[in-house]
Amino acid sequence: MRKPVIAGAIAALFALGAVGPVFADEPIQNVVDNVVVGTVTIDAHTRIPSVTISWDCVGTWSLVRVRLTLTQRNASSQQTMELGCVAGETRSATLVFGFQGTAFRPGPASYQGFVATLVQPGGDDLNSIPPTDTRLLPH
Repeated sequence: MRKPVIAGAIAALFALGAVGPVFADEPIQNVVDNVVVGTVTIDAHTRIPSVTISWDCVGTWSLVRVRLTLTQRNASSQQTMELGCVAGETRSATLVFGFQGTAFRPGPASYQGFVATLVQPGGDDLNSIPPTDTRLLPH
């Protein structure tokens, strides 16, 4: 009586194992599209910059990571935020940059980063934000 139960359990495990690779080979779904980085502003009193990044959700995904690094002369700050994405919605994240070492000031700066889904079958849906020159505008 034990042998049929064990054999059935082993067969079930093999059947489950066959489902895994099929799932892992699925193509990457395009979840995020039309990434837009807004104007980078800096608070005139605190000298803390901020920027809003927006994107369209083409697909639904529970975790989308936004990362942006802002650099100006000797000042640099990297900020990360994670949000979900629902197909048909436009999402946005406002990143507030502290400073490390030297304070930010109004004037020339640059940023780079990405908006990406995480732990997706077949890899991440990565939307790079290439190195971009900007100006920190006081507000």
